[in-house]
Amino acid sequence: MFLFRMGLRQKFVLLLLATVAVLLFTQWAVSRANEEIARASRQRYVSYLLADELRQSSDDLTRLVRTYVVTGDPRWEQQYNEVVNIRSGKQPRPAGYEGIYWDFRADDTAPGGGLRAQLWRCWT
Repeated sequence: MFLFRMGLRQKFVLLLLATVAVLLFTQWAVSRANEEIARASRQRYVSYLLADELRQSSDDLTRLVRTYVVTGDPRWEQQYNEVVNIRSGKQPRPAGYEGIYWDFRADDTAPGGGLRAQLWRCWT
């Protein structure tokens, strides 16, 4: 009943205000959805990096234990234990650990400082 008593100009202003309110709400909802997509994308990338690090460290452990068994050289056993300690968080991750770190460690150089965290805790 109220709308029937309003003039055309008042109806137009009311319709315009309602349209602006809907557009503002839609813009807010789209912005929030984009933030969620960006957050999910970052989380996915971090998960990818951690999974790749887990795969690389598993390959390193296999290679180191095989080399130790063949050669009997204790430095390979020591490097194997370093990988295990880094994965469990007992030893800090060296700088550049996400790459081919252990391939460069073959000459038995000491690792640099890094974050001390168990690999599985990085997922949360």
